[in-house]
Formats: sequence, structure tokens, C-alpha cells
Amino acid sequence: MDNIADADYNSLQRLAKREPARSGTTERKENTMRRILVVIVLITLSGAAVFAATSSTNHQVQLNVPEVVLIGLNNASTITLNVVAPGVAGNPPTGETDATKWLNYTAVNPAATPNRHITVSWGGADAAPAGTSLRVVAQNITAGCGTAAAAVTISSVAQNIVNAIPSCATGTGANGANLLYSLIVGTPANLVVGDNHLVTVTLTLTDSY
Repeated sequence: MDNIADADYNSLQRLAKREPARSGTTERKENTMRRILVVIVLITLSGAAVFAATSSTNHQVQLNVPEVVLIGLNNASTITLNVVAPGVAGNPPTGETDATKWLNYTAVNPAATPNRHITVSWGGADAAPAGTSLRVVAQNITAGCGTAAAAVTISSVAQNIVNAIPSCATGTGANGANLLYSLIVGTPANLVVGDNHLVTVTLTLTDSY
């Protein structure tokens, strides 16, 4: 009896040391999870294949840049310049000045002639009153829109007042080139009362330079 008891006791110890066996339910759950994971991976891969499929087409667009040469004034009103009596007897009369005019211009230049200029002139029949002349200079030119030439006395011969104008746009209003006109009294002895002249000043943005 003692031998049988010892054998039973040893058998129980061996059974206690063994790992517990997994139940059939646990194995089924694990197999189900594996199947679900496989299905998810397959769906993901098939979705990526669908989104990777693309189709495209194309067409041409012609883009052109024409030559542009435009010039205008901020206002078209007439300027009036008078000969002014001196403040002190014995001094010569002087002429008035005006800087209300702005030249606005736009230029798109060809590669072969990358710069333009602006000239000033009046008609062959135009003239200043005897003993006087009309002078003009461009000033305060918008950056990147040319450089000012020296002041010129206006005549029927076109003269530059703005040089080296690249492709640019000055803006409108008080932008571009400000024109300072000066009536110059050169010979007071030639002045005659009532010798009034209305002249037409022409400003030209050249087509090439």
C-alpha cells in the first residue's frame, strides 16, 4: 500500500510540473485571428493596386509676348507760365516753373533693342515769346524705368529727356518721370507786352534705341 501511495504521489508531482494544455476554444480563436489578419493584408494590397492605376493626357499652350510701347500723362490740362516782375527794382524779370506733369509709360522691348528713350519737341511753327525760351528736365524717375538726361531747351528738333528705358511699367498718376518746365528769360530787352504763345509740346517714347 505504501508503494502504491508513493507512486500516486510522484505521478501527481509530474502532472503539476507540466504546462497546462491549451483548450480547443483558444486554438480556434487564434486561428480566427490569423485568418482576419490575412484578409486585412490582402484587402490593403488590393486597394493600393487600385489607387496606383492612373490615366493622363496633355495638350500644348502657346504663350506670346508682343512688343508694347505706350506713353501718357497724368493729366492733359494746359500749363501756364508767366514772366514775373522782379522783387527788387533793377533786377531782370524771371519766368515761372511748373512740375505738375508726370509721364507714365509702359515698354516691352525686343532682345535686339533692349532700351528705349523719350524725346521732347514742338512743331516747326511753335516758338517761345521773344527774349525767352522754354526748358524741361525729367526728374524723380521711377526706379528701373530709365535715367534722366540733362535739361533741354525745347525746339522743333527732338531731344532726349529720358534714356535707357528697359522693359518696364512706371505706374499711373504721380509715377514715371516728373516734368519740370521752366520759362527762361534770356534777353529782357526783347520782351514785349502781349507777346503770348500757345505751343504744343510732344513727348515720344521711341520704338527702339
